[in-house]
Amino acid sequence: MKILVLLTMALLLMGSIYAKKDCEVKFISYNIRYEGAAADTGALDWKNRKEATVNMIRQEQPSVIGFQEPRPTQTTFVIEQFPDYGHVYAKMDKGEIPTGSSVLILYNKKRCKLLDWGYFWLNEKDIHSEVKGWDAHNLRPTSWVKLKDKKTKTIFYYFNTHLDHKGQVARIEGVELLIRQMKEIAGENAHVVIAGDMNCNPQTAFDTHKDGKPVRVLQPFYDWMKGGRETARITDDHYTFNGFGKIKTFHWLDYFFYRNGQALKFETLTKDYGAPYISDHYPIALTLNF
Repeated sequence: MKILVLLTMALLLMGSIYAKKDCEVKFISYNIRYEGAAADTGALDWKNRKEATVNMIRQEQPSVIGFQEPRPTQTTFVIEQFPDYGHVYAKMDKGEIPTGSSVLILYNKKRCKLLDWGYFWLNEKDIHSEVKGWDAHNLRPTSWVKLKDKKTKTIFYYFNTHLDHKGQVARIEGVELLIRQMKEIAGENAHVVIAGDMNCNPQTAFDTHKDGKPVRVLQPFYDWMKGGRETARITDDHYTFNGFGKIKTFHWLDYFFYRNGQALKFETLTKDYGAPYISDHYPIALTLNF
């Protein structure tokens, strides 16, 4: 009798563990480093990094991955390599892939069902038009997907963004706009994830607004959401911008934020995937339980 009870308890525990595993969703955010930069020669050239990028995705097997900076040829290449993944990306007015970043999102079709998707542009004039915002140096689109987990039937949203690298006002206002858009698209009670290259250091970093006041750029994310790096049960504090090893000061520039979930593991992906550096940014991964 005692053996039967112990066996039953063991089976229940195993069932609980596997059930929890079914609820886990792995996300990756990856600044791929745009193709064609004059300084990217030899091992740093995209043609010598692209297979390592493929290796990274195949090894890590994310349910969802968001890219920053892919040019049209990079976007097309990645899509072709992963037929088991669906994809969405920001499009220009005529439907073509942007010559800048497409903020491509891939999602595993075996795991996730696409319910809705869209994109918008970070600017103060018309977020549905290709317009630079505030003092931004580049056009800055954000893409998003509404997905249903086929295992658990849980619905969640993923936003993929890239803040400007020069415009301080554009970063400040861009974060505020992103919060408003997430609230409008997903709502307060949804499972929401946003990730990307934020081009600024953690919540202690300040930019100067146009009125001259210092502003903690990422604070709105920390107010409405939780930081993946800071709250995951297993985490690291490795820098994400490596500059292909050419810089003296390394930075956290890439982030995950989430709402209404549990962060299980945050990881900066620094492994050898077949190239000295797969990008000038290390990809970051976050496993969540919804």
